[in-house]
Amino acid sequence: MATVVQCASCKSRVEEGAVRCGSCNADLSMPGTFTQVVGWVVAALSLIPFSVAAVATLERDYVPLIIGAVVLVFGLVLVVSGRGKNKSAPQRVVIAEAPAATNQV
Repeated sequence: MATVVQCASCKSRVEEGAVRCGSCNADLSMPGTFTQVVGWVVAALSLIPFSVAAVATLERDYVPLIIGAVVLVFGLVLVVSGRGKNKSAPQRVVIAEAPAATNQV
């Protein structure tokens, strides 16, 4: 069965992954997606201070380890807040099943 993606505002069919509705020009993007992407990038960047801390802790310097932990926590907070925005936002697209095709001869 094929699925049809419709705009929640005007119920017209839109392309899957579209950012704007072609009929009513409504915004179809989810509000927290960008925040989540930034959060994951920041969390990945926390690997840099952690790798420096691997060498620096041998010399009893724990500053890079603390910086890496703070950056990781900040990235995870961004991801969680972005997911919260996605969950609390009203639904912008409706996914419905396509009507079954009838074969008439």
